Amino acid sequence: SSDRTSSSSGGSDSGSGSSSGSGSSSGSKGTGSSSGSKGTGSSKGNSGTQDHYVADLAGGTIHVESTKIELGPRDDDGDPTVIGTFTITNNYTEKELAPLLALPVMAQGEELLSPGTFINTSPDGYDPLASQKKMKAGETRTVMITAKLKSQTDIVTVFGIDMFDESNEIEPYFWDPK
Repeated sequence: SSDRTSSSSGGSDSGSGSSSGSGSSSGSKGTGSSSGSKGTGSSKGNSGTQDHYVADLAGGTIHVESTKIELGPRDDDGDPTVIGTFTITNNYTEKELAPLLALPVMAQGEELLSPGTFINTSPDGYDPLASQKKMKAGETRTVMITAKLKSQTDIVTVFGIDMFDESNEIEPYFWDPK
């Protein structure tokens, strides 16, 4: 997992690199809870009970929701990518939030996906620093994350980990790139 972080840090400033850091530090917990195997074991399509990713973290104080998940352009390494666009709302009344702690991670099968490498080019609207800048209390922000696909046909599992409440089980979302 340190390879993912080091390669992505150089890949797109610290935005994508830290995104992987979030996944790497807790990725084994996510895959350990069978999120990855649910993705490959499920029938093709969005087989969860949700039609998009939704998570309430920290007892509902932080709300995260996907607005779009789609195939992205090939990154600077020539790899196919997936782009997830998420809206994060910081419902704290006085506390700032690092949005990176609220973002989900993506996997195919049992493997976490590495961040896409966008230095020379980038998808429209992509700001790798948007996940780094602290959010003020009451703020809502749209953040995009990119990931290198292992397969352009296998299900992508989007799953969150509540860093503020480990007992919070967040339902994964399954996205079919086909």
